[in-house]
Amino acid sequence: MAIRTQLPLMFLLCCQTCVILFLLWRDMAPNLKQRKRTINDEHTCHYNVTGCGDETVQHQKINRKSKRNSMPQYIDERDLRVILGDKSMCDDVALIHAVFVVHSAVGNYPRREIIRQIFRRDPYYKKYTIRLLFLFGQPHDIKLQDNITQEFRQYGDIIQGVFLDTYHNLTYKAVMGMKWISQNCRNVKYIVKMDDDVIVDLHNFFTHLYNMFRSSDHTIICNAITQPKIFRKGKWGVEKHHLRYYKHYPFSSCSGFAVIMPAAMIPVLYKATLAVPFFWIDDIYLFGMVRRMIPKLELHDSGPMYFDFHGNASLKCIKRAGCKLAFASMSYNKMLYRAWKEKQKHLNN
Repeated sequence: MAIRTQLPLMFLLCCQTCVILFLLWRDMAPNLKQRKRTINDEHTCHYNVTGCGDETVQHQKINRKSKRNSMPQYIDERDLRVILGDKSMCDDVALIHAVFVVHSAVGNYPRREIIRQIFRRDPYYKKYTIRLLFLFGQPHDIKLQDNITQEFRQYGDIIQGVFLDTYHNLTYKAVMGMKWISQNCRNVKYIVKMDDDVIVDLHNFFTHLYNMFRSSDHTIICNAITQPKIFRKGKWGVEKHHLRYYKHYPFSSCSGFAVIMPAAMIPVLYKATLAVPFFWIDDIYLFGMVRRMIPKLELHDSGPMYFDFHGNASLKCIKRAGCKLAFASMSYNKMLYRAWKEKQKHLNN
């Protein structure tokens, strides 16, 4: 009798369990199908990151109903608008040997002053026609904008975009510079992209690098990296759902602290950025993903003879006669000017 009375209860429990399992399966089945589709897509696009759909970096757009939609985002030219910039900077000469485009942060005024001083005092600044440009976006603190406007009026060497000046907008900063140069500086031989913590040795640049590939408009000179490591944490951390299952980017790129590009390629690179899904790490995006869209555009590895990002080691080299370093990253502001003065001692002797 006891068994008979328990049968309806057992039947009810079994029915509830079946319903719960069915509901769980219904929710998980689409995710399993999506996961299989994603894995298949990854195998298909292993060496074609720009066509990897979900595996390219995606941004969340908020629609009018405040719902977040995850979708591939391409660079919008409206986000590249310039609010400060002197369009006549390249108009007064027939040929400019090099434009040094410095990626700077809004608050790094002391570094910009040191770089300006180095360029003004360097004798090679007078031997060649050179232009110096600083790129940055808008400050979080609107009060800083008055200082930036005053700095622009004093020097005229600033290109400022409408985007916020943040690490995740580095690509916008770089592409904005390419667009501006494409439109306003067609009479340039080389474009040198560098960071504001980099010392440039103009003597070594013009002696060893400037004429290295003067017959080629399809070579980017830099400290090249074969399949750079993908960081998941820290300053350069990429979220796990971007390029998942990868430990390295499936292409070569440049260490972006200093890169030399033929100016003839800048308009081509800029147009290619409009066809490649956005990626916020500018070095990976420009010299890896975008570069691969342009036939025959190659990287030439000239580091560590001419490029080095180890500050103290670089300074030791610069102190020695015969050091060929053209670009070296320095850890603090005073080291920039100190390194330049050490180099001038050898040149004067």
